[in-house]
Amino acid sequence: CPCGSGKKYKHCHGANA
Repeated sequence: CPCGSGKKYKHCHGANA
């Protein structure tokens, strides 16, 4: 999913992806 700095995509990048 999108990896934006917003509050809804904050969990979709890095080791949390």
